[in-house]
Amino acid sequence: METFTHRGRNPYLYLLPVSFLSTGISAFLTFPRSMRLFDIGVGVAIYGVLLSLSSLVSLVMNAFIGRLVDRYGCLSAVLKALLAVSIVSHFFYIFSDDMVLLSILLVLETAASKVFVVFISQVISGIAPASYGRGLGYYKLAGSVAWAICASVSGYVTSYFGFSSLMTVVFVMAVAKMVLLTRLLLIYDSRTKDTRTRHTCDVPVRDILSASMVNALVLYMIMQLQSNGGFSYLQIYLSTVLGLDEIESGHILAASGIFEILIAALVGRICDVGRNGMKTMVVVGSVLSAIRWLVLGNVYIGFAGLLFTQFLHGVMICTINIAFIDYFRALTRDEGFGTAIGLAGALSSLCTMAGSWLFGLVGDGFGLSSAYRWLGLLGLLSVAAFLVVDVIVRPAPSRCRMTHAFAFESANTRKFEKEDSK
Repeated sequence: METFTHRGRNPYLYLLPVSFLSTGISAFLTFPRSMRLFDIGVGVAIYGVLLSLSSLVSLVMNAFIGRLVDRYGCLSAVLKALLAVSIVSHFFYIFSDDMVLLSILLVLETAASKVFVVFISQVISGIAPASYGRGLGYYKLAGSVAWAICASVSGYVTSYFGFSSLMTVVFVMAVAKMVLLTRLLLIYDSRTKDTRTRHTCDVPVRDILSASMVNALVLYMIMQLQSNGGFSYLQIYLSTVLGLDEIESGHILAASGIFEILIAALVGRICDVGRNGMKTMVVVGSVLSAIRWLVLGNVYIGFAGLLFTQFLHGVMICTINIAFIDYFRALTRDEGFGTAIGLAGALSSLCTMAGSWLFGLVGDGFGLSSAYRWLGLLGLLSVAAFLVVDVIVRPAPSRCRMTHAFAFESANTRKFEKEDSK
């Protein structure tokens, strides 16, 4: 964690609660909101269409906002606007029973939340330039803690106090998140004012999409396909193929969040070693993710084996959210980083729409066990292709981004300490 503050303010005092509240809100909403929509007349098929629409909106927003941020340097305003959409949506969910309104708000709020998660990583880059991997790791760790707590409490709140009470809690959490985010962005803006002024320009997309970046994005897409496709059917697989009851399945699914708490900080620290560390985590994490599906496709692995697959799921999630994003930053010029993560977010939304459908198609034709084994094989082949292409394209040496970051941080450390001593 950073050893300096700006006029006595440590950004992690705001960043970690923002992460906790973000994931906590998602954990509270995921299942109760779907049941609420079902109760007011939204069928299962329509609900699936709404989720697909939210992914489509997220795809467009990611690509558009990435260019907008790089061209005009308006990251703070964008993040506040995205959170404002969520706050308004939560407010109407407390009182309204209108099916059309709540369906529209589901699409907008879900898309806004996904895009927010993508671009908050750029804030972490600004406040922790020399320890970006650890910053992402700490952010993910706080979110994993929130998921473990809030997901377990959500059902109790809804059962004993009702859905409106749950949404009131969510609304208060969102407002608190806006307050903390505003304080965090003040620190971000003060620390990045000079670089944002210098780097705010229209960088051609072709300059961002180097051969190395495209190679990494392709592997990232495969990882997202695995994550979104395989996980969508995991509950069904555990119940129908492996014969687990709801309690056992719940323990298995909850275990991944606990494992992520242990994995996130470690992955971030390894990434901070340099670009070789980032690429190592990308490769190792992708291989372990593929092994997870191969192991899961074996119906005789037992309860301990299932817990092991959830450990590997934690590795997969941390690889996607930490190692890949850090690696994209290492391959991208500062002034094009918003576009790069915007493209990554757009591809993630595309894979969310395609992953579940493709996996379901294969599962219907060959069985879920075979689908999981094929998913693992696809992952291993994709890693092999990534390594081959990486050798061929020979990515250019890093622009010493991390060296410059340490120099920036050291200079500001002396400056802030001098100001604080006055």
